[in-house]
Amino acid sequence: MLLTHDEEGTARALFVDTHGRSEALSVVMDERVCCDTVFRAIKVSPRIIVLHDLWTLNGDTVWVRTAWETRQTWIRELLSFFHVPALTALVSLDGVPVGTLVRGYESYDTLPGTLGVFTEDLPHKE
Repeated sequence: MLLTHDEEGTARALFVDTHGRSEALSVVMDERVCCDTVFRAIKVSPRIIVLHDLWTLNGDTVWVRTAWETRQTWIRELLSFFHVPALTALVSLDGVPVGTLVRGYESYDTLPGTLGVFTEDLPHKE
């Protein structure tokens, strides 16, 4: 999912699928977060998008230098401070509605810039 500005300077939210097709989203989000912010996201319904990870925050590629837990905290804070789920609800992983069908889960280590390991079962917390 991309939060950006178009050529006229209007804030835009786009959902881009794995084939590169983009869809404009109706999202209530503070414009200050729409300066080329990129989330890894899954659309679980037409009006609910789960934000799995944060790649770029206002043009700054944070994924390569921050741990997954830090990025998860930032996602929760960004949604808390800057998003209203009135049109399309953006939710963090820990905010997924109970009973929502997801394709699987990812486990992460604590190193910045590493990819998660996909599993079909909930990761075990130690």
